[in-house]
Amino acid sequence: MKVCSRCKQEKDESEFYQRKNRSSGLTSMCRVCTLEYMKEKRDTLMIKINKYKEDRGCAPIVIESIITFMTL
Repeated sequence: MKVCSRCKQEKDESEFYQRKNRSSGLTSMCRVCTLEYMKEKRDTLMIKINKYKEDRGCAPIVIESIITFMTL
């Protein structure tokens, strides 16, 4: 059992991603929290990128168009 650093819940080790460079061999956040964190980080980054592009007169990036392109 291991405690997630984000949600502070004790979870089974199978609920964590593997990370070889850690002493436990696992990430500090559980899989659910890691996915939430990465989504938040991606959304924040897209806002920054779109603001940067808007300031320079470029077209903003739309996530849906990127996802559609990558699934083709």
